[in-house]
Amino acid sequence: MQDGRFGVNQVAPLVKENCVAVAINGHMLYWLAKTDGADGEFIKANRHPSGGNCFVLTTPSGTKLAGGNGGGGAREALNSGLKNWKLLTDEERKALPPGKEVKPPEAERCTPPPGGLILRSFARNLKKDGGELARITREDLKDRELYPGWAPVYAEPAHFNVWFTEAEWKSLVPAEPRKGVTFPVLDAIQKRLFRYHLVNGTFGLPGTWSREQIRTGTLTLTVEEVAPVVRMRLQGAALLTTDADPVKAQRGYDARLDGRLTYDPQKKAFTRFDVVATGDYWGGDYEGGRFKRPGRTPLGISFELVRDDNAIDRVPPLVHMDREQPYRAYFAAEKLR
Repeated sequence: MQDGRFGVNQVAPLVKENCVAVAINGHMLYWLAKTDGADGEFIKANRHPSGGNCFVLTTPSGTKLAGGNGGGGAREALNSGLKNWKLLTDEERKALPPGKEVKPPEAERCTPPPGGLILRSFARNLKKDGGELARITREDLKDRELYPGWAPVYAEPAHFNVWFTEAEWKSLVPAEPRKGVTFPVLDAIQKRLFRYHLVNGTFGLPGTWSREQIRTGTLTLTVEEVAPVVRMRLQGAALLTTDADPVKAQRGYDARLDGRLTYDPQKKAFTRFDVVATGDYWGGDYEGGRFKRPGRTPLGISFELVRDDNAIDRVPPLVHMDREQPYRAYFAAEKLR
């Protein structure tokens, strides 16, 4: 949270010392509100009138103490809210009594599948430097024709998560692995990666591809070593376009994928899952909009295994994952539109 006068480094310590911080996607308040277990009453009662980009301080039971927008509003809300907190009785400061908590379906859909596998993904705009892919620098951004309206953050990687069910990730492990054997990746995994994760989310909320917009797409695994661990190479390619004729397509991504996977039979788990997709991306509409670059430009997307249990690595893959239809579509990407 950036404060024009005080700066994020002065606001953050106050929050850390005095509050339990919760980030709520204001873009989906009307649906995410239901995840609080009381049909949204907690969030609805404390929502700032501006919707997103706001700061609200409440008691554990949901009484609003203060609120404000970004900028100086965050600091002001903290100061006034903490003063109001000190005026409360001990009873007013208590959380809801045990047994009152509810975990509705919306919250369940925002929880990774049991026994599943999580990947973290990073999407990054790139440039070509002497034929090689390279990072975009702040100096590059001074060219307003090549980088229209860009802020430095658009040259940084954007973080997303990928979810596989237990049955899905286990399908990637051959029952009797033999060196040199090549086999196709489960169609459900292929379509999910293509439709939901080969997208340009570097400018904000990412869009998706429909099944019909996957013009070509294949992913295969080749066993390269069988003991003491199973090592496999992933290879593939995908052409994703909004029109059957790539020349006419308003938006597209022509990507090649390469990766290394390691499965440990003793641990019965993957210990490595590194995949990189690189290729030319073009167009704007929902993704990029006024920030789109002219012509076809390189976009890189990487995937790696999540090994820890940090909260950021358990964030749902989709903005509207709490809703039933997007949730079902994500786990049936090969079937549903």
